[in-house]
Amino acid sequence: MSIFRPKGVLFDLDGVIIHSEPLHDEAMRSVFRSMNLKVPEHRFREFKGTSERDTFSLVAREYSNGRFEGPEIQAAKQELYEKGLPEVPVIPGLHRYLDLLKSQSIPAVVVTSATRHNCDTVINTLGLTSYFVATISADDVTHAKPNPEPYRTGAKALDLSPRDCLVIEDAERGVEAAIAAGCPVAGLSTTLERADLVLAGCQWVAADYGELQQIMGWPEAQ
Repeated sequence: MSIFRPKGVLFDLDGVIIHSEPLHDEAMRSVFRSMNLKVPEHRFREFKGTSERDTFSLVAREYSNGRFEGPEIQAAKQELYEKGLPEVPVIPGLHRYLDLLKSQSIPAVVVTSATRHNCDTVINTLGLTSYFVATISADDVTHAKPNPEPYRTGAKALDLSPRDCLVIEDAERGVEAAIAAGCPVAGLSTTLERADLVLAGCQWVAADYGELQQIMGWPEAQ
């Protein structure tokens, strides 16, 4: 079987660059409790990979009885998230993986459902700006994931066809967006179980970047 050698890589952010999904969940649940928003447990899985704009608009509409607007809930959650961000680890093997891509002139883009502010805060705080040609946030597209627009926009930023771009995702809605855009998808099991990622359509599934490189046989170590 031939090895797939992408011409570019499109990275999701939360759960793919940093292990931040637990912090997002904790901040969200804390805000919902403080605002007495009784959001059913099954909705939390639906929120993963969805833009916060859409998530908190839905929460305000369906669970606040007109007491709050989406941006108000989002701002409260954002304050808690930023307080915890310095303690969030990167996904194991990320830096070595990025160094390999850079050494082989394989360009990369961040494509996230996070806001522009959150995206820039994470990338700048981690000192990763030199690794990415561009960052595509929820604020840069008309339709966020699971719509394919974000990943098509990411491929366009690299001047590549989506089929030549490897997407790395951790959430079902992100995988859905990537497949709809025409991109091959690798899943990291940081948020979901491996079986869930396979069922969603990932062609490769790994726990971290070391394993992903091993099972794909790419990028080759120099």
